[in-house]
Amino acid sequence: MQNEINNANRLCSACGMCCDGTLFQSATVGLSDEALVAATGLTINNNQGELSFAQPCKFYCQSQCSIYLKRPPVCINYRCRLLKKLDRGEMELEAALAKVNMVRALQAGLADILPDAGTKPVSAAEVLDVRASIDEADPSQRMQHAVFLMLSTKYIGLIRDDFWRRPKPADVLEAAEAETQEKQQARIILDSYKIQ
Repeated sequence: MQNEINNANRLCSACGMCCDGTLFQSATVGLSDEALVAATGLTINNNQGELSFAQPCKFYCQSQCSIYLKRPPVCINYRCRLLKKLDRGEMELEAALAKVNMVRALQAGLADILPDAGTKPVSAAEVLDVRASIDEADPSQRMQHAVFLMLSTKYIGLIRDDFWRRPKPADVLEAAEAETQEKQQARIILDSYKIQ
């Protein structure tokens, strides 16, 4: 039992994507938890009766939660698919850490391509927004577009399959369904650059 707890702690400490804005733009706050969350110092947003606080969390610093013992219930209860697989013994810690490292490597590649990536991790929402706005007709952007499509398809696929635990937003489902078509488009674009 202690080994499972240690493995979960190691995975979460190495990952932090549920806190750093990679996976979510906000975290839901239950009505009964509003006062508790407000007492932590987090700013609660009210969007037509739906309470949340923004991600990345201001208390997530240097790969750790600085209010861990007082963290909100949504944080205590969140367990990504990867962590659940680890808990059930369906995945070894090393394999889970490798998935985290793969997402981080893809984020770094995407940050190199995205013009306004900044220093924070590239979020799934940002990637989906860029995917929706890429101008495929601009010949000067064809190679960058192909590379972005390949990286973002893998990135969203990993997040979808290993990290999100709840039903995916409609735009993510559409992106997942279009994955094969986008891979084919990216391959055609890359093939057009091959020396004949």
